[in-house]
Amino acid sequence: MRDRHIFWDAAPLLLLVSLAILLGLLVVQNERGWAQMQRIREENAELAKQNQAILSRLSGSVAIQSAPAVVGPQTGSQSPGVRESTAPESGEASLSPKASGTAAETRPPKVPAIPNPALNDPHIPNQAQPRELLQFTRGDEDADDGDWLVTSIMGEPNSLNALIDNDATASDLFGQVHDGLAALCFDDLSIYEPRLARAWTKEMVCLAYAKDGKAADLAQAIDRAWEDKAKRSMHVLSIGTEAAGADQVVRIVVGEADGTYRERLQKDFGDRISMQWWFYVDIASEYFEDGQREASAKNIWTFLQENLKDLPGFEGRFLEPWLRETSVVVKMLGSEKDKDAVRQRMKDLVASPKNKGKVTDTKVAEGKREEALIAHDIVEDYLAQEKPVFTFYLNQDARWHDGTSVTARDAVFTFKMIKNPKVMAGPSRNYWQDCESCELVNDDPYVLRFTWSKPYFSAFEVTAGFSPIAEHYYPSDPKQFNEGPQNQSLMGNGAYRFEKWERGKEIVFVRNENYYGRKPHFKKVVYKVVKDKAAELLMLESGDIDINERLEAPQVIAKRGDPEFLKKNALDTVSVANVYRYIGWNARNPLFKDRPVRQALTMLIDRQRICDVILKGLAKVQNGPFHPDAPVFWKGLGETAKRFDFNPVKARKLLADAGWRDSDGDSILDKDGVKFEFTLLIVAGVQTYESIANQVKNDLAQAGILVNISPYEWSVLLQKLEQLKFDACLMGWRLGIINDPYQLWHSSQTDIKESNHCNFQVPEADRLIEASRRELNPEKRNEMMVRFQQIILEEQPYTFLFVPTRLVGYSKRIRNVKFKLIGSASDRWWVPAADQKYK
Repeated sequence: MRDRHIFWDAAPLLLLVSLAILLGLLVVQNERGWAQMQRIREENAELAKQNQAILSRLSGSVAIQSAPAVVGPQTGSQSPGVRESTAPESGEASLSPKASGTAAETRPPKVPAIPNPALNDPHIPNQAQPRELLQFTRGDEDADDGDWLVTSIMGEPNSLNALIDNDATASDLFGQVHDGLAALCFDDLSIYEPRLARAWTKEMVCLAYAKDGKAADLAQAIDRAWEDKAKRSMHVLSIGTEAAGADQVVRIVVGEADGTYRERLQKDFGDRISMQWWFYVDIASEYFEDGQREASAKNIWTFLQENLKDLPGFEGRFLEPWLRETSVVVKMLGSEKDKDAVRQRMKDLVASPKNKGKVTDTKVAEGKREEALIAHDIVEDYLAQEKPVFTFYLNQDARWHDGTSVTARDAVFTFKMIKNPKVMAGPSRNYWQDCESCELVNDDPYVLRFTWSKPYFSAFEVTAGFSPIAEHYYPSDPKQFNEGPQNQSLMGNGAYRFEKWERGKEIVFVRNENYYGRKPHFKKVVYKVVKDKAAELLMLESGDIDINERLEAPQVIAKRGDPEFLKKNALDTVSVANVYRYIGWNARNPLFKDRPVRQALTMLIDRQRICDVILKGLAKVQNGPFHPDAPVFWKGLGETAKRFDFNPVKARKLLADAGWRDSDGDSILDKDGVKFEFTLLIVAGVQTYESIANQVKNDLAQAGILVNISPYEWSVLLQKLEQLKFDACLMGWRLGIINDPYQLWHSSQTDIKESNHCNFQVPEADRLIEASRRELNPEKRNEMMVRFQQIILEEQPYTFLFVPTRLVGYSKRIRNVKFKLIGSASDRWWVPAADQKYK
């Protein structure tokens, strides 16, 4: 046998060594590669996270959830108050299904890119968060469709046009058939979800005037000085210029209306920017002194120009004014010294003999009486005028119930009608007074833009809740719009269609099978007109109605222990209702003109007894204009308000000090030959109201005040209030999500068909209301509202009575009934197929 060569002995060893070296190199390289890959992945993840956060901030986007919004008409549910017509336990728009699916479900399958003018990047709301984070348990995931929902109303509205009828029932019925642009999510009130709009952008356009007039140079300087990181932190989207009348101004666009850029702009470039001063001049008369020339905003501006000439030492200049319906906003550029000169001239003008006008008064021979022509109180300052801008991209599948497409032109028409002073839309109009335009973008019928003239803390909420009406259905003539036959019907775009209105009997809606969104489960919603509370409860027990949201406290107490009732029905007495009840004192009546008298009236009424005895403990005493659960509610109100608790001895002294004494021994107070006697208006057919009114009558009688109680059917009572033909009223306000006291308490809202029907007029309150609307910082705004509540408490324009517990009875055949402070999402209610009785 031949001997092996040494190579063959060494080769395996060499091969093993080589493989070990190679493997070692591979391991090292792989570890380096893996580490590098991990670093890349982590960096990419962090970049993606940062980009998402930046996109969310820059676009001002709102995450859209998959659950439906809070139900109820957008015109009412987001406004501070609509008159509550029924018993104290009435709920908030709880039978107005306004459901749709997510944005992905409501838009067409192939949505074209939505241009964002600031980002040049499409933005669809529900893409702001991953889809799996946008789910809520609705409670109707496996629900059966079918059956009817039959409910009841006690009072019919005078019309179904909620733009001109400030009535809770009218708003509820209007909301059955109308969708807003977007709506709050019932499961999370910090979130908006799409309705008629499938997407939107939010911006704030800030306009600054360069002192040297060189806006382009100033814009470039700002753009260079603010690094990208600073721009992101301040939510700055773009910096440029635009034309403003005859001027060129710096245009800074931010995506969040929180004012974070202001301090930096003042610090870096305040010395190069002219301050803007806005002087608010209210029009107090209808005509000038001659009684012929109309006191229009245009004519008042001419009058002001004539009187603002030749100001000593004035070095500023006036811009084009803002002509509003009942006021003129004089805009000026200049220094503090210039501002003081203008303000002093304004004060002198208001106090001068020139400040005379005329208002219509049929009680005088001439038909007009003399009043002040103008009033001036408020001055605002701006380093840069801030204009909120909201652009909505409409769902092209949305249709009016006659098959016509819903377009942005319908929204523009609606906006024009609300803004028209000849249209009786005062309660709606006061939320839109600072919105300067509603227009199509590039003439696109599905892209709608709202531009506001100044910051308003709730501008987006108001705009998103905008419910367009059909241009082809409503007349453009104001008189016809106010009084025409179209107001006795409804043409909508929502989940239900109006079917019929049989006066005194019922109002019926049928499901819109062509609805663009998620359809509710009930095929019909029927409102039975039932004016008697006892009969209403009997109808619930017999199954003639399915839900009664206006149970009275004694009824609830009785039915809690009724096993036969509870076999078929359930009671909901958990949540606090979003209404409060009050007695309103019409300050136009000399009896209620003096503040000490109103204070005494409140101290003469045993409000705690009303809550404990009449309402069986199912209510809490109310002392102010805001709901106790509202963010702006003053926590110290309860303790401070104790001085207005039931105290007949102190009340009688206040009345005596005001000159009210029983001078003739007939047990009735009198002053200057006038007896203290008045009529209290209440809604007829409501036992709770009758009991409260009788207690008020007895309480005041003990002090020598004679009260006559006059019950009226709701529509008649509403007319008397709107025409200001009353002494005192026992009423309620339903509160929405916007805590803006302008509608109910600003002095400009005291005319016919306005909401300040008790003629509350306090200049400091006006200033606070105006300033709070502009303030975007919630903490600062809350401070203003604390002072406002202190004024209301002191003035006692109402005797605030109570906030009730929500008292609801409903048939157990209805599933998934849930109530919150804001109401209920009745589009989620359903009846199992086996329990359905209406086919």
